[in-house]
Formats: sequence, structure tokens, C-alpha cells
Amino acid sequence: MKPKGQTLYGHPIAASTRRLTLAEQAYLILREEIRTGHWKVGDRLPSAVGLAQESGLTVSPIRRAFERLQDEGYIRSNGRAGSFLVFAGSKGGAVAGLVGVVVAPPRDLAPDAPWHYAFRLHKVIEGAKRHGRDTEIRYVNEGDDLGGVDRRGALFSDAVTGVICLVPYPHGAKDALSPDRLPFAHWGANVVEMALNAVRDDVPYAHWGPYSSECLPLVGSDIYDGSGRLTEQVISHGHRNIILLGLQPAAQMERESCFLGHEQAMRRAGLKANREAYQRSLRFPHDDPRALRELLQTYGAIPRSDQASSRRKAAGRAAQGGATAVMCAGYYTPKAVVTLAEAQGLRVPEDLSVAGFGHSRLRPGAPAVSSTCLEYDSDQIVDQCFEMLAQQARTRRYGALRILVKMVIEEGHSLGQPRRA
Repeated sequence: MKPKGQTLYGHPIAASTRRLTLAEQAYLILREEIRTGHWKVGDRLPSAVGLAQESGLTVSPIRRAFERLQDEGYIRSNGRAGSFLVFAGSKGGAVAGLVGVVVAPPRDLAPDAPWHYAFRLHKVIEGAKRHGRDTEIRYVNEGDDLGGVDRRGALFSDAVTGVICLVPYPHGAKDALSPDRLPFAHWGANVVEMALNAVRDDVPYAHWGPYSSECLPLVGSDIYDGSGRLTEQVISHGHRNIILLGLQPAAQMERESCFLGHEQAMRRAGLKANREAYQRSLRFPHDDPRALRELLQTYGAIPRSDQASSRRKAAGRAAQGGATAVMCAGYYTPKAVVTLAEAQGLRVPEDLSVAGFGHSRLRPGAPAVSSTCLEYDSDQIVDQCFEMLAQQARTRRYGALRILVKMVIEEGHSLGQPRRA
């Protein structure tokens, strides 16, 4: 099941992961609200219980956020009287100025975005602190005119010295920045296709996003290389018949890069990639259990219901050319595949191996049991965005228009050797 959308003071909250917990997000949001003047020094903050009710979170992450704010000297707790603001500035000093962040509104973020804009937003806020910067956030709607997104004093205040864009935006970057333009980087959207107006002028800008000829300058993940390396990981466990379920929703270029990386890795191992299964997997949402079951059964990954002495059948399927491993480019797909496999009596990874794009808990109530997966190196992407802004500010030229960051493979509990007859 996909996570429900949650917000706190209008800011989206992503599903908790090992790399970004709910407590960390609550802290970043409250710190942002403090910095932007939501409360004055001496004001009492709402209670943790009240904020939990407002956001849909439990009380625990809110309380941990309050504890961190108190440890850092932003608030003081007076017991039952509540928590009071004692400092409203930037700890450590934001000497390099503000960075503007452009993001889609919360209603567009969940539950349909497999790589949450919310996650990206919080990673940028976190990265800004790491680079001695603070953030100024602007939410934009589909159809908004973003022609001035990186023009000084247009969308952002005069204190903003650079812009990171988290929505698809055909910037049209040329060689040099005109005087009225800000450094700009794009960590772009892989999910929400927004018809935003193109810009003809030049501004410092960076885009964290898919490899695109329009959203420049950008910092993105090398999906081609990552897909190939994850395929090699699956092959190294002895699998020879592997199906890849498509990246969705995603731009065509991303989908093709994902499959080509997989195909090249299979070819290097003397194996043939199943393009038919990949194309078929793009025709339906992977939270449709009936369609997903039919696809997995068609390619022998799970047995049909009339074959269900399934553990004994697993070796037979492998001998007959059925898939022994399923790679899932969608964030929620590994869990769906595991659920369907276990409903047919299969065990993961003993009878069927599964690998995914993005951290995925395989079973409800077992957070420590996760899939082996390919992850975006979000910290490195954010750092590259800030480096891109700094380079543009120094030279007043765009310089590198595309920076691709290697993805990382995180070991989980979903890969094993194929069963033998």
C-alpha cells in the first residue's frame, strides 16, 4: 500500500526511511518555520500532541523534534507550561545567503510519487545547513508561469542568491548568466509531469532530475549505470532468467535508460533481457494485484493457482525457463511482488529473488526486512547542486550543464540463489 500524504505547516512529509526519519523531517520543518518568523522569541509553540493531530503523525517523532530543537537552543521547555521560542536565527550562521527551493504543492506529492518530492525537499533543507545556507521555499502549481523563477526579486526575496528547482522546468540555459539572473540548479521531477512555461533568458539555476535536454542545468542519477550494476548483482547470485518491471511513472528517456542498462548487463553475461515483459509491465499500475499477478505468472515467476504446491514447483519453473528473479524499478513494486509470491506459497528469497529501486520493506510489521535495492545518492546530488550554484556565482557562466551521480546498491534480504531441481 502506498503511504498517505501528510503535511506539517503546509510542508509535505515523506514516508520514513533509513535515510530520512519522520522525526528528522518534523525537526527540519519546525526549524524552517522558526527561521522564517512563524513564531517570535517568547512565543509558546503548539504542543507535540496538537502538532501530531494536525499533521497525522504520531506524537513520538514530534517530541523527538522538540528535543533536538531544545538541545540546539531554539526552544526551552517549561514543563506543563509548554515549549517557548528563545532563538529565531540560524545556528552556526548562514553566511552564504539564502537558497530558493521550488517545489510542487503537497497535494501533488502523495501518494502517487514513487520518489517523493517531500524527500527531496527535506534533503535540500538538510544539505543547505551542511553548506552554511538557509532556504526559502516556494510551492508552485501546474500551469504557473515560472518565467521569473531565477530572476532576482521575482519569485523569491532579494536575499536569495541561488535557486534549486524540484519540478520539471525547461530552463533553456545558455552559456552566460545575465545580470538579473540567479545561479540555478535543477533536481527535477521524475514523476509529476507539469506543463510549465519555458524561459528564454539566462539565470543561475540547477536541476536535480532526469537526464533531459530541456531541464538544464541539472544534477541527476545515472539510471543506466545503476540498472546495469543491480542486474549484475542479481546475476552474481546465479540467476539467468530475470524479468525487469518498468519504471513508472517516469519520462520515456528514464524508462529506456533503465532497460538499456539492464539489457547491457545481461548481454555481458551471455544472457538475453526480456523486453516483452518490461514493455508489458509499463501498461498497468503495479498496485493492481490482478494485472501484476498475471504478468508474473505469464513469465513463470510465480505459479498459477492450479499449480500451488509452490515450493516444490519453484525448481521446476527454473528448469523450464521460468523467471527466478524479479527486478522492480518502481518503489512500491517489490513489496507487491513479495505479497503475491507468498500468497502462492513461495518464500523470498528461497524460492524467488526480488530486487528493487529504492528502499522497500518487504513485509508489514517487519521494518528490518528490506529488499536489496538501488538508491539515489541524494546527499551527493544535493552537494553537487550547491557546487553548481557556487560555480555559477563565481564565474557567471553555467559551466557543466549535466552532472550524473552514480547510484548506490544497498544490501537487503531479498536476493538468494535460484532453487535447483
